Amino acid sequence: MLFVSVHAVAGERPGLSLDLRASITKHISLNKDMRDDEVAKRIRFLQTRFDHGTRHAQIWQYAWLAGFSAAVASRTYIVASEHEAPQRFDAAVGVLTSLSGVLSVALKPLPASFSAAKLRAMPDATEAQRRVKLHYGEQLLIASATEAKRRRGWTIQGVFLLEQVLAGLAIGLIDDRPRDGLITAISGMIASELFTFTMPTKSILDLNVYSKTSFGDNAMPHPPMPTTRRQFFLAPHALGIRMAYVF
Repeated sequence: MLFVSVHAVAGERPGLSLDLRASITKHISLNKDMRDDEVAKRIRFLQTRFDHGTRHAQIWQYAWLAGFSAAVASRTYIVASEHEAPQRFDAAVGVLTSLSGVLSVALKPLPASFSAAKLRAMPDATEAQRRVKLHYGEQLLIASATEAKRRRGWTIQGVFLLEQVLAGLAIGLIDDRPRDGLITAISGMIASELFTFTMPTKSILDLNVYSKTSFGDNAMPHPPMPTTRRQFFLAPHALGIRMAYVF
């Protein structure tokens, strides 16, 4: 019986100078010469972008969390009730890898999943409040982009791919089933790449656009949003993978 736990991430996209964008953006709202109408435009821009990315981020967050949790529960049941030793061993390995997935999603939620609500809750009745709100919105944007980039970094990818290798080695060496161990490791790595494609990275683009956009007197109040594309989602289910097509 084969179980696959998926939560590795792929390397960052080339050409995204996120650190530079963040260092520039971090100080925009602190410019005391910025007019109040520009502050308002920037807030509207951030709110619009956050609203646009919330649904994808929440789908990703809750679907993977639910899938990993279901996998932990089902595999724990198999460990406790299965009479065949190989199936129990596979399930025990699956419990550990799935639990790691639960923790990786639950302990570090995507900022993009809650940024829109947090920014909207900030007061903006006075000029001083709007400046504080803008600064807070910029920090939310930076946090979202930074977390998206971190999850696509090679360090995280290496850690979780190593986990898949160790899971395969445990089955292949400890339980003396090298073929099953190889299948488990390879399947986990492939599924990990599928996991990467479903992870929202829109905040990285939003940060770059925000850093380059002019919000002065002759600028558009809302820079155009990218055309909405159909989205294909993959998420873990108890003993497999759930697919969804959103349009």
